Amino acid sequence: MSDQDQEFRLGRREEAGRVVITVAGEIDLGTAPRLRDALDEALSCGVHRVEVDFSGVRFCDCSGLGVLLRARAQADNVGVVFGVAQVRAPVVGRLFRLTQTGAVLGVSGRAA
Repeated sequence: MSDQDQEFRLGRREEAGRVVITVAGEIDLGTAPRLRDALDEALSCGVHRVEVDFSGVRFCDCSGLGVLLRARAQADNVGVVFGVAQVRAPVVGRLFRLTQTGAVLGVSGRAA
């Protein structure tokens, strides 16, 4: 396990019909599968909303973006509201702006 993998952290809380997945560290080719698994599980548990808290995310590459877009499509298929919240890292906000995916992903936060 690389230092980067050790710095990547996921959390989960369920409240009032929604699941919040908190993410910290860097999302890249090595860590994106862990995020994908967490989102797959959240989307299959019968809640009405899944929110991904990006307040602790310092970096996200195209593999992480792909995971988020896949999760959004799955959410649409099962009638779940999906969003990415608390985008604070300028480099992450820039990724969403350059790819024009912020609106699709329901991105909110200062750097979005």
